[in-house]
Amino acid sequence: MLNFLEKFKNLFNPNDKSRFITFWVKCDKCGEEIKVLINKRTDLINEYENSQDKPSYLLKKEVLGNNCQNLIKLIVGFDKNYNVVYNNVENGKLIKHISGIF
Repeated sequence: MLNFLEKFKNLFNPNDKSRFITFWVKCDKCGEEIKVLINKRTDLINEYENSQDKPSYLLKKEVLGNNCQNLIKLIVGFDKNYNVVYNNVENGKLIKHISGIF
């Protein structure tokens, strides 16, 4: 029983940095740089295809900054190792991303 409770507690542990990918996007309208945390377990869509030209994971996320109401739309494809294969950002720019760190 203790083992189950320990696993359940670790599921919600915010200190598990390997579960996150950090993106920074810049708003085209106001220039604000926004930090976006992506949870690998809940934010990514598994593509279930083993093709070389398709990503293994897909991210679709909308980001809103603090300075303006410009909605930034992220579509990012990842390979099976969480490396970015492609990205499409509307109303902003992807500045950088770091896997496993926040």
